[in-house]
Amino acid sequence: MSTVSRDVFSVSDVAERIKRPNEELRQAITRVRNWTKEGLLSPSGEANPGTGRAREYSTGAMVDALLIETFVQCFGSAAVSVPKYLKKVRHFILDAADVRQIDHLLLIGRTAGREDFHVASHSPSKLGAAIKSGGWETYMVLDISVLRKKLFGPIAITVRGN
Repeated sequence: MSTVSRDVFSVSDVAERIKRPNEELRQAITRVRNWTKEGLLSPSGEANPGTGRAREYSTGAMVDALLIETFVQCFGSAAVSVPKYLKKVRHFILDAADVRQIDHLLLIGRTAGREDFHVASHSPSKLGAAIKSGGWETYMVLDISVLRKKLFGPIAITVRGN
């Protein structure tokens, strides 16, 4: 898998990142195309580029696809129910560049029958306290570093001396 170093990606690039173990790439490509058709993913530039021109996706759309796949596969969510979480969660994945946040866990709190939810980043040592004091009925926990590795590849952290 290549690392993210450009601003736009093809359907195949996105599919590569969301491909399930032992799944053929063409199946993941079909999923990306279906999510685009349903309005869950937004291509960059022209929505319908025409025959012979490929759709392109931004880094934000790449993160959205990764999150949709994670919510569907890990939490049993229907793909159409995930967009309400994307904006709040996307920012934690893209903005966790601060070395202190690389190992943080993303906690999403929700109560059945309510439309609102809470998203926050916590260090692993403070996760239990955050759950106990959060007041939500259920929680989902996402490892920011694992999602960032899927998106950007291995993370190199350079620590500079004083």
